[in-house]
Amino acid sequence: MSGVIYASPLARARDTAAPVARSRDLEIRLDEDLLEFDSGDLAGQWLDAAASVGTDGLERYGPQQMLPDLANWCAVISAADPALGAHAAELVRGLRDDPPSGRTQGLLQLSFSVNHLVDLGDGPGVLDWDGPRHGPLELGAGAFLATLVRLASQHPELSSDTAAAAAAPLAAADDLLETS
Repeated sequence: MSGVIYASPLARARDTAAPVARSRDLEIRLDEDLLEFDSGDLAGQWLDAAASVGTDGLERYGPQQMLPDLANWCAVISAADPALGAHAAELVRGLRDDPPSGRTQGLLQLSFSVNHLVDLGDGPGVLDWDGPRHGPLELGAGAFLATLVRLASQHPELSSDTAAAAAAPLAAADDLLETS
């Protein structure tokens, strides 16, 4: 073996490292220090920072701009799972009928997810594939929480961790977000 790949002991990290290790004749070393970081606390810090960042010149984006995309996604979900699609459509109707007031506008990252949140050592960062926009922080928080729900559904063994990660940003940004 000519080298080493360090990976988290989580199955998804091992599964990702395995084909690379095989193709390059590398040893895989599992490292407990590479386990999940506290994404919920970092998400709360990010939302707090996003509320205070200047957004001059950024495209405004809110529920009305998001609704057409959501309707398309509901159709895709319905094709795969009609019951889940009906539930998604109900949620979209709720957003359409009672959108967030947008009392706290800020830097909006539509790709704000547990997978794109980075611990920079001195605070959070977000890998943003969609480009920043200006809009209600609830949309970014909702995107983050949706990824946690997806993670919990795919990995039931992480359900207590994802529940804690979901509570943390809501508590940290309580004065910024409409949660009812």
